[in-house]
Amino acid sequence: MPFAKEILRKCADFAGLEIRRKPVSDARLDDRPRTGTAGLIVEFIGAQGIGKTTIYNSVHGHIRDHWFFRPHLQNKVPPKDSLSPVSQLHRNLYFQKIRRIETSGANPWRSIARAQQMARVASESLFISSHDFPRGFVLEEGLFKNFPEEILESDAEASHPLWSGRIFVYLRARDPGVVVSRWQQRASARGKILEYQHSIRDSDVRRRVETETTLYDRMIERARDMGRPVLRLEAEDKVDENVRRVLDFERQWRGRVDA
Repeated sequence: MPFAKEILRKCADFAGLEIRRKPVSDARLDDRPRTGTAGLIVEFIGAQGIGKTTIYNSVHGHIRDHWFFRPHLQNKVPPKDSLSPVSQLHRNLYFQKIRRIETSGANPWRSIARAQQMARVASESLFISSHDFPRGFVLEEGLFKNFPEEILESDAEASHPLWSGRIFVYLRARDPGVVVSRWQQRASARGKILEYQHSIRDSDVRRRVETETTLYDRMIERARDMGRPVLRLEAEDKVDENVRRVLDFERQWRGRVDA
C-alpha cells in the first residue's frame, strides 16, 4: 500500500496536480504544545530518484509528535506582510526559476507542471518563514531541494534570512550508477503508469544525477559556511542504517534546542 501511494503521488506531481489530505486549521496548529523544534526547518535534499522518499517515510512515524509536515500547510492564508525581506527573497527565487523553466526547452505540459510545483514549494516555504509555529517542519520537498541554482546564484549575505533555522539531511551517491539502477527498478515496477520514464536513457539519468550532485555539494558547503547543521548520508548504505542516523541526528539536535 505505501508503494501504491507513492506511485500516485509521483504521478500527480508530474501532472502538476496535488493529492490533498484533510487540511489542519491554524488554530489547531497553534494549540499544539510548543516544542524545542519551533523555528526549525529540516529539509531532505539530494538528486531525484536517489531514495529520499524511502528514508523520509521511514522516519516520519518516529518524529511526528515533535514536528509539523507538509499536510499541515494546505489551504493556508498568505501572510499579510508581503514586503518583508524574506517575502521578497522568495519572490525573486520563484521568478528566477520561472525564467529558467521558460528557457529550458521542455515541452509545454511539463513546463507548466513544473511551474505549478515551484509555486507551491515557494509559497509553503514563505508561509513557514512568516509564521511562528509551535513546532518546526520536516520537508521532503522544500525550498533548498527545489531551488538550488537560484539560491546559489543569490548573494550569500542578502540571502541569509532564507538559511535561518534550516537543517539539512543530504542523501548523496558516491556512484551515480546507484541512482540509475534504482531509476530502472522503479520504472519497471511502475509499468505503464509513468511510461515516459522508459524512454529516458541511462546516460541521461547519470548526467542529471552528476549535475544535481554538484549543485547540492555546493549548497551543503555554503550551509556549513552559514553554520547550519548538516547530516550527510551515503545512498550506497542500507536504508535501515540511514534511517537510524537520521533519527539519532534528529534526537541530538532536538535535545540541544530543548536544552
